[in-house]
Amino acid sequence: MHLEDAGTTKNGIPFLATEYIDGKPVGSYCNEQKLGIEDRLRLFLEICDAVEYAHRQLIVHRDIKPGNS
Repeated sequence: MHLEDAGTTKNGIPFLATEYIDGKPVGSYCNEQKLGIEDRLRLFLEICDAVEYAHRQLIVHRDIKPGNS
């Protein structure tokens, strides 16, 4: 992943903008792989771990939602 831009907003909030990484929605991936509930939950926990790691590095994705998956 490459950093595309960084700075501060008009309100002084720092931001980082990274390159767009194309991918498929998690639900589509799970369906294509025919993942059962246990594997889906395992994947969900991995995603949670990744978000938690980013937060511990003071990186916050302020727009996590299904439409951005």
